[in-house]
Amino acid sequence: MSYVAPHSNALEIAVLNWTSAGINVDATLTLNGSSWATAPDLTSGRVTLPAGHYRFCAAVGLTRASSSYNVRFAVQSYDGATYTTIGSEGQSDLYFNLGNSDLADGVLSVAAGSTMDVTVRVLQIQNAMPTIVSADSTFVIWRTDL
Repeated sequence: MSYVAPHSNALEIAVLNWTSAGINVDATLTLNGSSWATAPDLTSGRVTLPAGHYRFCAAVGLTRASSSYNVRFAVQSYDGATYTTIGSEGQSDLYFNLGNSDLADGVLSVAAGSTMDVTVRVLQIQNAMPTIVSADSTFVIWRTDL
């Protein structure tokens, strides 16, 4: 006789706030709320994701001295040595008048028995670094089981 464990493909969501002090620095992440069965593991500015399918969306809120102080940012995975952008980059306002998305978003699957670290990182600034306001900057992670 064999036993098959119940399989749940329920959609879970975690909402985090983020801020960053500069270019290519892991964001400071704060968990705002989560429906995950096990709360997200936040360590050193990264979220460690267990096996599953994921969709990400990050938005930035900021204060700046000039409308020309903008940032480009992305959700990135980290494998212990290299950062890789997942999906599309986001930006504040019209970063150098490029028509990119305001949101950084993407999808990722993590294989059974594996984990993956992800974070939000500022990739570039225009003119000067604005202040990223954590309360207004969100990083949303949706997940389902494999």
